Amino acid sequence: MKGEFLMDNYITSFDNNTLYKNEKVWFNLVENKIVDRDVLRNDIAASWERCINSQVDPLKRNSGNIIYDLRDMLEQEKNNLLFKIAEPFMKNLYEVIKPLGFIAMLGNEDGINIDMGGNKKMMSIAEKINAVKGASFEEKYIGTNAASICSVEKRVAQVTYYEHYKANMHNWCCSSVPIFNKEGNMIAVINVSNMDTSKHTPLLISLIASTARLIEMKFKLYDANDIYNQNYWFLKESMKKNPRALLFLDNNGCINHINENAVEMLGVSTKESIGRHLSEVFDKKYIKNDKMDVGSNVKNIILEDRNRNKTYLKLSKILSSDKYHLGYVGIIEQPVKNSGNHHKAKYSFEDIKYNCSKMDKEIKKAKRAAYNDMVVFINGESGTGKELFAQAIHNYGKRCNGPFIAVNCGALPRELIQSELFGYEKGAFTGAKKEGQPGKFQLAQKGTLFLDEIGDMPMELQANLLRVLQEKTVTPLGSNEIIELDVRIITATNKDLLLEVEKGNFREDLYYRISGINIDVPPLRERGKDVEELFYKFLDKYASDVCEYKNIKVTDEFIRALCEYKWPGNVRELENMVISILNNLEDSCIGVEDLPAKILKCIKVEGNTKPENDGMYLKSLDSTEMINIEQTLKRCNNNISKSAKSLGITRATLYRKIDKYKIKI
Repeated sequence: MKGEFLMDNYITSFDNNTLYKNEKVWFNLVENKIVDRDVLRNDIAASWERCINSQVDPLKRNSGNIIYDLRDMLEQEKNNLLFKIAEPFMKNLYEVIKPLGFIAMLGNEDGINIDMGGNKKMMSIAEKINAVKGASFEEKYIGTNAASICSVEKRVAQVTYYEHYKANMHNWCCSSVPIFNKEGNMIAVINVSNMDTSKHTPLLISLIASTARLIEMKFKLYDANDIYNQNYWFLKESMKKNPRALLFLDNNGCINHINENAVEMLGVSTKESIGRHLSEVFDKKYIKNDKMDVGSNVKNIILEDRNRNKTYLKLSKILSSDKYHLGYVGIIEQPVKNSGNHHKAKYSFEDIKYNCSKMDKEIKKAKRAAYNDMVVFINGESGTGKELFAQAIHNYGKRCNGPFIAVNCGALPRELIQSELFGYEKGAFTGAKKEGQPGKFQLAQKGTLFLDEIGDMPMELQANLLRVLQEKTVTPLGSNEIIELDVRIITATNKDLLLEVEKGNFREDLYYRISGINIDVPPLRERGKDVEELFYKFLDKYASDVCEYKNIKVTDEFIRALCEYKWPGNVRELENMVISILNNLEDSCIGVEDLPAKILKCIKVEGNTKPENDGMYLKSLDSTEMINIEQTLKRCNNNISKSAKSLGITRATLYRKIDKYKIKI
């Protein structure tokens, strides 16, 4: 069986009785040409029969031995390669077995010994039977031996004493292990010999097998490097003639080649780039998302210079036929230049504050989507930040310098929506502008068109949109001109579009056209601690503009109340609540009592499911706050100023709370 070690055939014990039986069987062979399979192991018996058929004389010493000129042998490419790759491992094996009284031989696939070493005394004895470098170990020349059986059966083999076919080898004990290439074909044999069978233990076999495995691994690395060199030459020649800006990295991220187009686009020299890591050519702080993820076949890197100009590098992994990673081919693209319009997206992924795993998953999907031009479908409840995602995708991709055009499909008048999206020529309809008007698709050329609330788009317009998405062209109303589009489409809705399809409110073919890349923005109630982080973000954003107080404190009870609330309006509701609280704030501390009545009511209702805590979550919050104030007053000997400072509230707020909870001081 190719490529496998079958190790059940080695000898674990060898007593005098076995030796006597084998000796008797061998003499029967010499006298009668009979092979006794009842006594001999199967592989030995089969070898003897092959020797008989090849007319090998068991009694003649060194008869038929073939010794090749080793220099001629090593001039052959395959032998030279085998010798070079195996030599360091064989030398190590020779040193290990030398004091144990062994010699070792490396044989090629043709049955020729191309290297040999080990115990000097045993080497001298072996020389007397022509077991030397360049000698053949094929059965047709020297009879049964472990190396020949190993070559024939492609597995571990052992031959001891009278199991050898020829008399001059009856003092020897041999163990052999095969070496395979990556295709599973045997390419070499390691044979270890001495004159004491008791030393041919499983440990010895493991030692030989380990050496064979190391040689096999080195061959695989060599093959991979050979393929690498071939691919590199091909890529180098291809890159010279390719009109695109290309570079070639090794699997560590070092530049091996860069064509003239890439040199010009990146503003570097070939001499400065070759052999250097990408982070050395571009200062590491100007490389965004620069981790070389070896686990993925495609890697996208944003290169940003000191002027914040972005260049996009798409790296595709190069693999050998057996999946060895050889390096990366990089395609460099610059974002489209700003056409001078003022339709810019202002939000990026850095503006999305989150800690929860659900958001992290969707952010990663959105970043991956930013690198291509496929239609993106963003689904989420109202107020979750769908447009924030859309703008971030636009600003993260190569169209970041192009326009970002947002259209609310549910807000446009039904009779004007076609002209708004597709534009119109002068005189196209009553009330049209004299000079005509470009549609949103035209305004979004080289950029992104964001179709928000696409679930509210009228059915008659859905057919037109489907045709535009399929053909990537648009014809303004009243015109015969077909305009080619270069626009990235992002859609969003707070509706269940599949349900709308079932109801007949949304075209099924359009749904499948826009839903290739889905981003599901989770509602705020499913984002855990993100509520607290977003609260503080909005607090920092609006405090100086809306509120007169500085260094505003927030009680723990207030934060717990925020996290308990379900936020049906999501992030938008939270943001508006912060503005409202800041506008109505009477001191520099925000507590539960500052929450809007709607939220207080909801928390109280939700708390009614907990009768063991008096049925009211708000009440438990009040109790906690009252106990905290009482303990602080006691610790500060009822000193109002010290207590207020310790609690992080003003004296006025503390007096108000003392009165609220009827605390005696």
